[in-house]
Amino acid sequence: MSSPNGPSPSHLARDLGLALLGAIGLTVALYVGSTYVPSVTPLELMLLEAAAVALVGYLVARAFTSAARRFLRTGRLARHAPSVALFINTLIGLGVVLAVLLVFHVPPDSVFLGSAFAAVVLGLASQTVLANLFAGFLIVTAQPFRPGGRISMVSSSYPVVWPTYPHELTLPTYTGTVRDISLFYTDLELDDGRWAKIPNSVALTALIVDLEPARPRSHRVRFTLALSVPTTVIHEAARALAGAPITAPGSPAPVVLVADVGPQSWDAVIVLWSRETDEDRVRSTVLAEVLPRLVPPAPPSVARAAGPRETL
Repeated sequence: MSSPNGPSPSHLARDLGLALLGAIGLTVALYVGSTYVPSVTPLELMLLEAAAVALVGYLVARAFTSAARRFLRTGRLARHAPSVALFINTLIGLGVVLAVLLVFHVPPDSVFLGSAFAAVVLGLASQTVLANLFAGFLIVTAQPFRPGGRISMVSSSYPVVWPTYPHELTLPTYTGTVRDISLFYTDLELDDGRWAKIPNSVALTALIVDLEPARPRSHRVRFTLALSVPTTVIHEAARALAGAPITAPGSPAPVVLVADVGPQSWDAVIVLWSRETDEDRVRSTVLAEVLPRLVPPAPPSVARAAGPRETL
């Protein structure tokens, strides 16, 4: 049993059942009236049929808008309930208008389009708007992500320049916190503090990486070393990282991989598991552990010269 304020399939089924019973009752009444009441003219019969269609459409619209309001009231999208209800009522209203036109034997294209040229112009003009509108409705109802959640959005519509470091393929992601989902745009607060308004049609087709809750995942940190640096140095750094706070407890221990060998250098990769979602912080922690092992110790004479002078 769902809560009184929560979305319940029984409410929608009940309301749709009432609409279906109303449609059946009106159909039977119209059939009986047209068969056994000869005084009813064809025009009066069409008016009754149009009224029946409008009534059934109203009941269906009420059922879906009521279910949508209950569903949105449970999350952070309550303020979008009027917009979603208006969207549903508009769609059902268009369907009712088309059905009424068919009752009166009026071709819908003669009313809405007028000509093939007008149809093309209206179709091209409304393509982007309708795409964002439908995408916003699907995002609000299907909820691939929710306001307040932290996500990474990967989309070919907004490619970024891939950096030369760390010399490996990375996803062109836009990472941040979802602040709002309207019927046309999704507001994403990026990690650098800027806000991005992403069209819903782009957000719907993008790859969404859910970063909440943060699950342990592998991070690859690659760096180039001189051939004189032995692999044992990097293995020591990996063993030290095993106890670092950034490493996820219970995950596999950090490992060292040799990614490339050149005439004067070789590339090492340290793979570790962490709950951290910030790639820069993971890379900084790994490099901070490796760097002191690459700096040669100062000669004793230099160490004495840098030390405090003895006083007589």
